[in-house]
Amino acid sequence: MITEKILKDDERQTISIVYDEFTGKKYIERRIFDDKRDIFRIIKKLEHPNLSKIIRVEFDTETLIYEEYIDARPLTEVMGEKTPIGKKEVRKIAIGIISAIEALHSVGIIHRDIKPDNIMVDKDFNVWLIDYDIAKIYRPELRKDTEQLGTFGYAP
Repeated sequence: MITEKILKDDERQTISIVYDEFTGKKYIERRIFDDKRDIFRIIKKLEHPNLSKIIRVEFDTETLIYEEYIDARPLTEVMGEKTPIGKKEVRKIAIGIISAIEALHSVGIIHRDIKPDNIMVDKDFNVWLIDYDIAKIYRPELRKDTEQLGTFGYAP
């Protein structure tokens, strides 16, 4: 894989667009500096139309994930355009988001970072929920989280 562009690089993770020179396909490569392999292996099995497809999950000293590259923009950008989004498109976006959350919850995954930056929208208003790096597996015996995560203004 050849790194085409680094999208994010901080203390928790590095996210890059990578190019496979043999297949000609682009992927998102996530290097998460803790053990998230269980969550990504569960999501990989889902194959839901509103969740980015996980291609491969590896773990050595960090979690390494390859997922499909989605030719779309964050909902933040779509919302920032001068032309308002029509009611039909808003409905399509909302149904896609709800469907993605429902799919995650059906396998015991809580996303914990639902925000416009983590919702990708293509030109036809198809949507994908992305960025599972602070997701967790639901455990009913735990009554609350022990740490605050997510983006201020969006975090539960």
